Order: sequence, then structure tokens, then C-alpha cells
Amino acid sequence: FSEAKEDGDKVKVSATFPAMGAAPAALNLTFSFNDQDEIKQIDQEIIPQARPEPSDTIPEAARGLINAALANNTPMTVSYVDESGMPNMSLRGSTQVYSPTQLSIWVRNKEGGMVKAIQNNPNMGLLYRDSNSRSTLVIKGKGHIEMDKEICDRVWDMIQDVEQKHETRETGCALIIDVVSMQGGTPKGGVRVQREA
Repeated sequence: FSEAKEDGDKVKVSATFPAMGAAPAALNLTFSFNDQDEIKQIDQEIIPQARPEPSDTIPEAARGLINAALANNTPMTVSYVDESGMPNMSLRGSTQVYSPTQLSIWVRNKEGGMVKAIQNNPNMGLLYRDSNSRSTLVIKGKGHIEMDKEICDRVWDMIQDVEQKHETRETGCALIIDVVSMQGGTPKGGVRVQREA
């Protein structure tokens, strides 16, 4: 908070916020007084963070959050539509940024429900939320399964040791998600990715 500043018959105080995903940039409080010098009104002005510039690639701030999600105890929540048309959600600790426009996930069972579902309906949603830093990323994308050895090797090598200890290298496969949109806030500023579906 700033020092109190007199402005005519009012007193103003300003505050700035530490870097947090969903916090405003600043706050102004203006105090008005009655004839007995008692506070009669407090006006609050919230100054939002600057709107993020649109991008067609995943920004570095989002990359860092996604790649460190599991280590930060905030694994990504992934949603897809199964073969019966019902929505499904699960936590995927192997989620990583694969390229400037793609995410990857190591799917432990290449014969499992997610693999079958994505072949029929590639639309997916992902959510990152860290309440401690008030960081949120909401992602929409289109997924496809990769069995190519080179791609699978790369995705496997990217995931953390705790995921590799499940020993699913032979039973699993790589899921690549083409990001269509990503929105949210991080301690380093807002995120607004928009690409053609």
C-alpha cells in the first residue's frame, strides 16, 4: 500500500498486487469523511491486468506451468468424449508441451478407452489450476494417437521419472494434441492463444 494522500476533502490509498494469475494489477481506495471527520464512504477502484496479446503459439509462461504441473502437485485434468458420447475426465501427469502449438501425453494403454474415443472424436479439453498462485489455463484442442517409434520415444523421454516407473513403455502410446485455444492467467501475465481448428 502507498502512503495516504489527501485530495481535497478525501484521502486516497493505492495498492499493487504481487504477481498472481487472477489478481488485479492494482487497487485504489478513496475515503470520504463527514463533518465529524468520520469515514462516510469508501470508493474502490480495481485496475485489471492488461489484456494479453493474442498469440498462435504456446507462450513461455504457460509452457513452464504445464511442464512442471506434476512436480507442482497440479496435474493436468484432461477431458474427452467416449464412444457412447459421454464426457470423461482424468488427471494426466505426463502432459508436456511437445511443440510451439502442441501438447503431448503418454497414454499407458494403447488399447484403452481414451485411444478408442479419440479416433472417433478428436475434440479434447484440458484444465490447469494452481490455487496457490491463482494460475489457470483452459485449453481446447484436437488429439491424435501416434504409434510412430520416433515420436513415442520422444514423448516417453519427456515425461517425469514417476510416470516412467509405471513401466508402460511397451503397452502405451503417444497422444499429440493440437492446441486450438488456450486462455487464462499466470504470475507472468495472461495467456490468449487462438488458432484455426
